[in-house]
Amino acid sequence: MGRPLVANPSAACLKSRKYRESHPNRQYNAEKQRIASLKWRNANLEKARQAWREFIKRYPHHNREKMWRRQGIKLRWDDFLALLTAQEYRCANDGCGVKLSQSSPVDHDHISGAIRGILCLKCNAAIGMVGDSQEKLLGLSRYLTKAKGGQCLIGGGKGQVPVP
Repeated sequence: MGRPLVANPSAACLKSRKYRESHPNRQYNAEKQRIASLKWRNANLEKARQAWREFIKRYPHHNREKMWRRQGIKLRWDDFLALLTAQEYRCANDGCGVKLSQSSPVDHDHISGAIRGILCLKCNAAIGMVGDSQEKLLGLSRYLTKAKGGQCLIGGGKGQVPVP
């Protein structure tokens, strides 16, 4: 986990930068700092855990924003909540209507990073499985329509195999 987290991470970065600027002949060694942080954490494990719990209480959305940044999604927590409210906490897929929560996945274009909406887990997984391909989804729609019309290869809807 590294160093214990502070309530205002940007203030800590600013303090660290100011220190390095005011002590130019002292080299910053990232590996040495990492080892020192780990030593402190191991010696003060409960204190580090408590600091992390307090940080998560103050910033519950921190991990979601971090994950979105890694995925190339340019979205802030407030914008996510506004989008969720605009969708009335329902899946963006008109044919679904599942009620969403604040842990629902954000659907986005993997090339441009543009946000398309918030989907339920099943709809998001379905789009991911077909690789965002409209052709594959239309093909699956035609397949289901054909199968619904009684053109199944096995079973015919009554558990029996049709004889050619």
